[in-house]
Amino acid sequence: MKLFVTPLSVLILFSLSAQSQDRNEYSFGKYDPSEKNPFGLPNPEAPPELQQFAFMIGEFDTEEHIRNQDGTWRKSKATWNARYFLNGYGIMDYYWNEEEAFATTNIRIYNTNEKAWYVTFFRGPGNGVADGPWIGRMEGKDMVLWKGDETNGTRLTFSNISENGYDWIGESFKEGKASPFWKEFAKRIR
Repeated sequence: MKLFVTPLSVLILFSLSAQSQDRNEYSFGKYDPSEKNPFGLPNPEAPPELQQFAFMIGEFDTEEHIRNQDGTWRKSKATWNARYFLNGYGIMDYYWNEEEAFATTNIRIYNTNEKAWYVTFFRGPGNGVADGPWIGRMEGKDMVLWKGDETNGTRLTFSNISENGYDWIGESFKEGKASPFWKEFAKRIR
């Protein structure tokens, strides 16, 4: 097994380990989650594009549809929540599906030089290796992220975004043909 260490992976590991520290032992930024602001706050110095993913901040119940290898779909329930981190400059989400017994997390950072979002995905148990980055931006009212391209790649699309929730679809592209593999319908609970 090859282990790839990137600056982003070091940052993620540091962030995750720091979250387990007692707050008195670690100096958190004033925009990170706290008792008063459980999902944190956006840093006023952060790029304004940070607000493009603000619809995820909070906690959501989701109806999940994952495509099986035989082409059928299995449906289950999950919880998806997101908060500001890196002192309000980034967004980290956490996804838990108790029925299927797996969890995921994503790190969402806006790259001001490239004017694009970079999203890295982690899954456990099992394949806990980082996947991504997906790179994207707002397209009209949808957030669209790509890894690869329309010929051979993966597209993740957030749509129907409102205060009450959002929809999400993951699609694989092979030889220009889209094939959905994962759908989520998220409803805000707080």
